[in-house]
Amino acid sequence: MLIINYFVGMIVGSALVYDLFYRKIPNYLILTGYAGLGPYMYIRFGIDGIIQSAAVVCVIGVTLIIIYVLGGLGAGDVKLICLICGFLGLKQAVAYTLLVLCIGAFIGIIKMCMRFANMTGGKAGRALTGLTKIRFGIPITAGYFIILISKGGII
Repeated sequence: MLIINYFVGMIVGSALVYDLFYRKIPNYLILTGYAGLGPYMYIRFGIDGIIQSAAVVCVIGVTLIIIYVLGGLGAGDVKLICLICGFLGLKQAVAYTLLVLCIGAFIGIIKMCMRFANMTGGKAGRALTGLTKIRFGIPITAGYFIILISKGGII
């Protein structure tokens, strides 16, 4: 279990770095994660684990594609969240997805407040101008580590 946490943690951390510097999450990073998902689920749970993991990825994926179409997430973000959910199982995947969306909404509210402060022309607004560029890799990474530390005990 510890090795798979390191594996997913490395993918999530690498995705965060790519997202912060290049504003996208590369497909080869996501494919590396999916290449590890299948064998892990088969070794741990057998063929039922692969079927359950695929079902979780599809359910969460369909939900997040709606948000993607509305412009709330990028395609790489959707693929990364689905990958992480594939490792978690349905109950933890729902908790993780809701947690990531709540953290993202909180960061979005902070970003809007910072933009408002910038529009008012105050000194505080000018000082915060460079901080308004927030990537969605941050909530994905924060949510993963919260789930990891709490061992899925959010629900």
